[in-house]
Amino acid sequence: MSGPHPPRADTAPVRRLQVQHLLGVSELDGAELIGGHGGLDREIADVAVVHDAGNTEGLSQGALVIATFRAPAGYELEVLIRAAHLEGAVAVIVLGQMRILRSTRQMADRRDLPVIVVTAREPVQLAARLSAHVFEPTRLAVQRALQVLHRLPDVPTSTEQILQPLTESLRAPVVLLGRDRTVLAGPTNFVLAEVELPSYPQVVRTVGGHQVLAPVFVDDPVRPDLWLATQLSPSHQAWLNGVTQLLKIAAFPVAALTARQRILGEQDARDRTTLFAELMDATQTLGRRAVERALHIGWRLDGWHTGIYLRPAPGTGREPAATAALTRALREQGLVGALAERSDGWVFWVTEDTEPPSTTFRATRLAVAQAVESLRDQLPLVAGVGRPYEGHTGITRTVREAEEACLFAGVTSRRSPVEHIDELGARRILARWHESEAFSSYARTVLAPLLDGEDVLLDTLQVYLDRESSASAAASFLGVHRNTVNQRVERAERALGVDLSRPDDRLVIQLACRVVRGSEQTRPSS
Repeated sequence: MSGPHPPRADTAPVRRLQVQHLLGVSELDGAELIGGHGGLDREIADVAVVHDAGNTEGLSQGALVIATFRAPAGYELEVLIRAAHLEGAVAVIVLGQMRILRSTRQMADRRDLPVIVVTAREPVQLAARLSAHVFEPTRLAVQRALQVLHRLPDVPTSTEQILQPLTESLRAPVVLLGRDRTVLAGPTNFVLAEVELPSYPQVVRTVGGHQVLAPVFVDDPVRPDLWLATQLSPSHQAWLNGVTQLLKIAAFPVAALTARQRILGEQDARDRTTLFAELMDATQTLGRRAVERALHIGWRLDGWHTGIYLRPAPGTGREPAATAALTRALREQGLVGALAERSDGWVFWVTEDTEPPSTTFRATRLAVAQAVESLRDQLPLVAGVGRPYEGHTGITRTVREAEEACLFAGVTSRRSPVEHIDELGARRILARWHESEAFSSYARTVLAPLLDGEDVLLDTLQVYLDRESSASAAASFLGVHRNTVNQRVERAERALGVDLSRPDDRLVIQLACRVVRGSEQTRPSS
């Protein structure tokens, strides 16, 4: 949960506080800047209390002037502005509610002297507290950071429990970002600066101040999974350093919470199936909640995805251990990605940061074939592989292609248990027909003579066809004599009025069996 060491941000010389930095402190909550915007970047050298509007002699250059008299009349405030400017003051703070004349605002603007109106403050106490900001910004930043840390929960149960105390204490929006720059938690209207998401804490200057970004490492100690980000008003370097350290520390409970939620998500196969259905639903916009759920169970939605669809041999019941065995077999071949159960098998996809070269499909198909071969005795499978596509919509496209390719795995003259979509050619037309409602209706019509009777003929027929029309292989799988298989197949041929020695009849009947049996299967319990 630690990342690469960033360049030290605290090695830069610490400059004095600027007037604009004070506008973000709690002591000036509710303050109004009535003029002098052009002087907000001036540095404060001192804090001085003035008791008389016309008596500003002795002010040091760069002083922040705080007037002790409340609600001065218009002319009194203008006298104070003029006198403070002549003495080299950088800003004036007045207390109380008052009517501000247009001439007063114009005077402050002409002199680039910020004038700040604050209500309900005791001037001497305010001067003392602002002096702490001016003369000890680092110490004050550390104190403020510690106060925020004390508000963080010991064992958070949601991301909001971490972000809320940060947001309230910093008085700035704090969000959690995904790799695709999506806001996963916090204000959804947060505008991220046009920068690359960093692998180390970073401060970015923006039009409205500064953005602080801190990576969150969950699995890979080098590649971040998430980022904490906040938008601050213009701030002193000491406070920027303090907020940076705060977000670095907050990244640890976020990572721990994400890992804990991921473990819980991995134990819930039903949630995976439901989430995958949402991803495949092209009629719905992928919601923020779906993105969060994908993150929690370790599914990447960004990047380039290559889909793989796997089906068990007909008549094979899927036990709970089947999914774990398949996951291990794929992992052993270097295939690590997202896996979800389907009613007729499994869907799986691997993700890469950049578009894979077009030549890599053979390596992917070979890796899948080796995984399938390793499970041949334990879990006979066929599989299809799709092309790589980008983004969460790419998952839908590549999985559908993989499902098409899987229809022909082990069926055609190639007898390959794994097919890639690019190797299908014109057979894709038949695959799309197979997926249609028209073919589903046609399949039930073709197999109607077997659907009305015992399931044994249909089961035997499907096993026989999926095992390259080998009576011996089908008999071994079904646990019966090969003559029994031959007899059942002959009965099925007579009932259906087909000749399975003809490739066209054989292909249509096999696809029809898969459609009918696939629609009748129910998803096994996890």
